[in-house]
Amino acid sequence: MAQLFFKYGAMNSGKSIEIIKVAHNYEEQGKSVLIFTSAIDNRDEVGYVSSRIGFRRKAIPFLKILMFIMLSVTTIQNRIVCLSTRHNS
Repeated sequence: MAQLFFKYGAMNSGKSIEIIKVAHNYEEQGKSVLIFTSAIDNRDEVGYVSSRIGFRRKAIPFLKILMFIMLSVTTIQNRIVCLSTRHNS
């Protein structure tokens, strides 16, 4: 069964590095991970989650919440274990 983790916090609270760490830990166990990020977030590069300490990871950019929901349903059917999102309003 897939799981959706939602992390939130103030700026500079370590959300990005936490997503990157969790993804790494799941993959070390042989589990699949998808990370989504906002397609309008271009602080580093569109389609990447990056932390202040220099770690970065490829992510799936999305524009609309409907697309995110469709990807989530598809992912659950394909037995992805962890979904992480990073979105800044």
